[in-house]
Amino acid sequence: MPTTNNIRSWGFLLSISILSACIPTPAETLPTNAIIDTTPKSNSPYYWSPSPSDAFQIQLSDYPPDLSVDASVFELDLFETSQEIIDSLHQSGKKVICYLNTGAWEEYRPDASDFPSTVLGKDYIGWEGERWLDVSNYEAFRSIIGARFDLALSKGCDGVDADNTNGFQQNTGFIITSQD
Repeated sequence: MPTTNNIRSWGFLLSISILSACIPTPAETLPTNAIIDTTPKSNSPYYWSPSPSDAFQIQLSDYPPDLSVDASVFELDLFETSQEIIDSLHQSGKKVICYLNTGAWEEYRPDASDFPSTVLGKDYIGWEGERWLDVSNYEAFRSIIGARFDLALSKGCDGVDADNTNGFQQNTGFIITSQD
């Protein structure tokens, strides 16, 4: 996983904004062909959306996270970050984006044994203990990823960073399209 760094990027902000709009709906309740309406229902948005002026702290390793960094938004690992840390950041007026892997399997995750072996592909080069997932066969592990989104919701994450969604551009061991 990447080490600690601060970023400001329109592309990143856009993806987090879109993903944070999805957080209020538990993933397992969505039909497979769901279209999520992100139109605000009043004059003010019903979800948080980062702004270009927000300072980000992304720390996905070397835990516990350094909460002394002068940032308004912290991106932290969903599984590695305790509820107490998320609550503390919220009490300090900070926003929390939770990182979760949706396109690659990680052997060290608590739900790793729940994935069927048929969806585990080639090694994710550069990340020991990770393998690509066959997202063309998403139904085989949909409930596992759904549970991850539900965990982000229950922990109070303000947004999610769903990582490794580019398997269609990689040598995963599967035939994956951008539609998958």
